[in-house]
Amino acid sequence: MIDLNVLQSFTTIVQEGSFRAAAKALSKAQPVLSYHVKSLETYLGVALFDRSAYRATLTPDGKRYFQKALTLLKHAQDLDSFKLSLKQGIEAQLALSISSLYPLHDFTEKLKSIQTQFPDTVFSVSIDTLDGLNKVKKKDVDFAISEQHVDDINIKESRCYDMDMVLVCATTHPLASTSSASIQDFAEYPQITLKSSGKIPTKDHGIFTLAKQWLVTDMHTKKQLIQEGFGWGYLPDHTIDHRFHPLDKTHTKNIHFRKVCKQDHLFGPVMQHLWNLF
Repeated sequence: MIDLNVLQSFTTIVQEGSFRAAAKALSKAQPVLSYHVKSLETYLGVALFDRSAYRATLTPDGKRYFQKALTLLKHAQDLDSFKLSLKQGIEAQLALSISSLYPLHDFTEKLKSIQTQFPDTVFSVSIDTLDGLNKVKKKDVDFAISEQHVDDINIKESRCYDMDMVLVCATTHPLASTSSASIQDFAEYPQITLKSSGKIPTKDHGIFTLAKQWLVTDMHTKKQLIQEGFGWGYLPDHTIDHRFHPLDKTHTKNIHFRKVCKQDHLFGPVMQHLWNLF
């Protein structure tokens, strides 16, 4: 069995460029490093350093072994980190549900922060519409960012983000040239509507009953259909650019996002950090 201290001595010599510099970096006597390298060469049966010149350099075998040694040391460090995670009660995995209306860039920035601090935790993420709260209730996920109102004593919740849903069409759509579109004008063209991604029916919001309804299951498709002029509908304010024309502002809807989890959910370090971020 190879001693990891020996491998550390070998790799540090290579990285620092000399036995003397490595001895200083590791706070070890230079003869100790020489002994480590010699014992490693004896164990492997090959020379790792060419000592014919003033400064020892890696042999071809030494170069190949150096990469393997670095990999092994990295795995050893990962195991130490995992041991600490177990000791601190860090969650091995968490399941999240994020509303399809929520700004994805904001979510990914927060997830980066969590991953940096807790690299051993594995996440499963689902993007849902009007289904995150239900998934929390069924314990399909540990945490959700939901666009739904919460009225359940078994659910822990807190308002975390506000957003406007704006009624728009493409700049090339006939409605874009109408200065004051009426309900009858809207009814002439399809409304592109985002339906719940869950199996349990939910209350429809922002539906114009006189208009034909085109139902889609994800926000990306909805935005694309509106952009291509197939119809009109509500889009999150953070997704609207010069390709879209705002329609009647009196129909703008404000969405209050909530972070939710089960009231009896035991917060580990990762879950606590996640909750605090949102």
